[in-house]
Amino acid sequence: MKKMKGVLAMEPSSYAGYEDPRTRFKHQSLMQDYEELQKDAEAMKKKLQMMKQKKSTLLAEVRFLSRRYKYLMGNQSMNSRQKQEW
Repeated sequence: MKKMKGVLAMEPSSYAGYEDPRTRFKHQSLMQDYEELQKDAEAMKKKLQMMKQKKSTLLAEVRFLSRRYKYLMGNQSMNSRQKQEW
């Protein structure tokens, strides 16, 4: 197994300190729960990062479209003024 932050994952052979079968089972169950929670947390972090990226992209698109709209509306009003002068 691998060494985790603050917790040392033990090989099954290194459970010698846990003579009581209930204690050994409890420890194994807790380690399994910890590893599952760690995987879930990592998956959530990746999903959050993807959502942040998507949000950033959408905000950039909105900014661009807003500027483009203002430009086109300004350009349209200039064209109508020039036609009126003729």
